[in-house]
Amino acid sequence: MHPSTQYLDFDSLESMCAAAASWDWGLDFIQLDGGICKSRFQRVDGEVVSVLRLEVGRRILQRGQAPPGLITFGIAANCIGDMSWNIRDVDSAMLLEFATGSEFEGISSSGFVCYTLNFKPEKLAAVAENHGINVCVDQMGVIDRVTP
Repeated sequence: MHPSTQYLDFDSLESMCAAAASWDWGLDFIQLDGGICKSRFQRVDGEVVSVLRLEVGRRILQRGQAPPGLITFGIAANCIGDMSWNIRDVDSAMLLEFATGSEFEGISSSGFVCYTLNFKPEKLAAVAENHGINVCVDQMGVIDRVTP
């Protein structure tokens, strides 16, 4: 299977919200400061993992739901100023683990960049086993966690 890719650039938050309606995250964005909100969405879907990159040019409130049935990790790669995720302060040194299908809320500063990695549990278990990594996949995606 060859990976599929999607690249989208937006000149306004409204256009990003319209496109986000088709993504499997149930996302809603609210701009918290003034100015034009340019953003970029990139997604690569492979056999084992789906990687998403979101770049937003303005401070936003972001609400959504982690995709059900998947193990999802997030990394805020460019935390400039305050950022929160589910009422926790976070920075780019932290790994976020989403509870599968759980709702979330985050506030990010302008210039925000994040990555999410979505795995089917059986694919992640197979990769871990093939690399000799002892991991209990059935314990992942149960609760929201922040790992420093």
